Amino acid sequence: AFVVPDVRLEDSYRLRARAAFYGDRLAVEDIDLRAGDGRVHGDVKLTGLSTGDIGLDIHVVDSRARYADVRRRLTFVPLPELWFLSTTTIDSVHLRGHPSDSLWFEVHGSDRPGRVDGRMTLRLNDPALGYEVDMSVKGGDLSVFADSSIATELHGRVQLKGRGTDLQTLDGTYRIELDRSIVSGRPV
Repeated sequence: AFVVPDVRLEDSYRLRARAAFYGDRLAVEDIDLRAGDGRVHGDVKLTGLSTGDIGLDIHVVDSRARYADVRRRLTFVPLPELWFLSTTTIDSVHLRGHPSDSLWFEVHGSDRPGRVDGRMTLRLNDPALGYEVDMSVKGGDLSVFADSSIATELHGRVQLKGRGTDLQTLDGTYRIELDRSIVSGRPV
């Protein structure tokens, strides 16, 4: 917190990286971070450290982490509870934006809901989590969002624009194009 005000990290970490501090900017490159059972490889650039309007530009490759653990550890980022995520495996992610407002991602990875490749924007400043998503999905399982009787294996493309994090509170426009998939044990 001495170098980066309002950035509070919980628990213990092991970090190897190259870091350079430039006034209100911090660049951390060639990161090898271990936290609990998670590991992160990549680069991080922080801006606006002296103004309090922190900007992020993060590239992550060949990494894995439990979302609940990340949320618990990074208390300075208002991450919502996303109970449907478990351990995320990341081939690559590029994230940029301002945690006080919105974050843009390009994502290539997988978790309980399936594998995703594409882009999304999270609007963290909305009363209910807002988002815009354009992703290809492989092995998508809707049962992680609701009743396990909705077991699916979805393959295709998902485009979402709305808010909410469960089937009861979703509000927005949604477009799904399916390739060969299975819904409730039936091919579609």
